[in-house]
Amino acid sequence: MAHRLREHEPLAFEIQRVFSELLGGTLEHFAQVAEDTERRIHESRKNLKRARAFLALVAPGLPKATVRREERTYRDVARRLSGARDAVVLRRALEAEHESIAITSAQLEAARAALQQDGAHPDPAVLDEVRIVLAQALERVPEWTSELRSWKTVAAGFAKTYRRARRQMIRAADSGDGEEFHEWRKHVKWHLYQSALLRSVWPKKLGARDKRLDALAETLGRAHDLFELARVLREGEGASPELDAHLRRRYAALEAEALELGGKLFEPPPAKLRKRLKVRLVEFAGAAYAGIPAREPSA
Repeated sequence: MAHRLREHEPLAFEIQRVFSELLGGTLEHFAQVAEDTERRIHESRKNLKRARAFLALVAPGLPKATVRREERTYRDVARRLSGARDAVVLRRALEAEHESIAITSAQLEAARAALQQDGAHPDPAVLDEVRIVLAQALERVPEWTSELRSWKTVAAGFAKTYRRARRQMIRAADSGDGEEFHEWRKHVKWHLYQSALLRSVWPKKLGARDKRLDALAETLGRAHDLFELARVLREGEGASPELDAHLRRRYAALEAEALELGGKLFEPPPAKLRKRLKVRLVEFAGAAYAGIPAREPSA
């Protein structure tokens, strides 16, 4: 489900609506997880990433303690679901790569065996626990969103996420470390989610940007999958020298491709982006820009 902000509405009402839809949809995935476990877990984790990104977007307008509490909730739930999804991703990455390199059947089986240590399905008890935690988070949404006042918050939060992604790109380029590239991807995804949420504010600019951000995030994701696959196989003694060297070359090439894409996307200074977005927000929010009118949100 694509989440979009609506024009001429108070910020508090819009963020409350978006988070209610987002967390409510995640709880629906948990309720039906037995029907399509892998997809439901994947979509739930994506929703939690969106929640963290949207929270960062409005964080400048909230008490720090509130931001820390909600951010910790979404982060911890996502981590509890990560093992099942990550195991599936690595196995798929191996099957995709082994066809492009000459390795023996014995080497391939050794690699497959090394990846069988991770479970593909979450513990039902864990799912029950995270359902309770997310239901409580959903109940808190009206309370903390009511503290939001001005749409100015959005321009500040968007620029801050952009700045962090830009700085992390430089760190990754300087270090060449796969973990730094993975950290960059996290910031890119947050920036992408925020940009998608704001697309109705600035359709032409952000619509085109989102496509390029999505391509960048996809490239960084593929690089990390191969980086992580190589690491797990080495630790599990499942990587032959040929496969290990192949994976290293592949993820290094993808990282170089990502830097080329990112260099163009993150060239503008954050202050310039913030200033231009603020102008659009004034037009988009209208009378609601400066604060909250005393009325109920639109249906």
